[in-house]
Amino acid sequence: MFQDIKLEDKKYFDQFNYQDYIASELNFANIYAWKDFDKLQIYKNNSMIIIKGRDFFFPPMTTNTKDFVDAIFWIKDYCIANNFPFSINGVTNQMLPFLDGYNFKIYHNENFDEYIYSSESLINYSGKKYHAKRNFVNQFL
Repeated sequence: MFQDIKLEDKKYFDQFNYQDYIASELNFANIYAWKDFDKLQIYKNNSMIIIKGRDFFFPPMTTNTKDFVDAIFWIKDYCIANNFPFSINGVTNQMLPFLDGYNFKIYHNENFDEYIYSSESLINYSGKKYHAKRNFVNQFL
C-alpha cells in the first residue's frame, strides 16, 4: 500500500493545488529531503496523497474539502487496522474548520512552528538579531 518516496513522485504533487498551504510539510522538496530520516512513505490514488512517517502522518493532499475529510478518516481507519498512532503533524489553522464536529483531539506543538525571516534582513544581516550570523559570515570570508 505505502511505497518509498521516489523523485518521480513529484508529478503527483503537481495535481493538487496547495498554494494556500503556509507550512513546509507538504512541499515535495522538503518531503524528499527528509524521506530517509523520517522514514516517509507515500500512498496515492486519484483523490488523495497520503504521506506516512515513522509514527505520524502529514495532512492529506486532496483536490477538495470532502476528499480531505474522507482522507482523514482513511488515515484513522488505517491506524486502527495497523495499530499505528493516529497523529497528523502540520495541520494548519485553515484546515481546522474541516475537522470540527469529529471529536479529534488537536494539540499545538511548538516544535513544528515555522520560522519566517524577512528577506531584506537576511540579505543585509541588519540589526542585533542577526549579529551572530553576520559574524559567522565575516569569519568565513
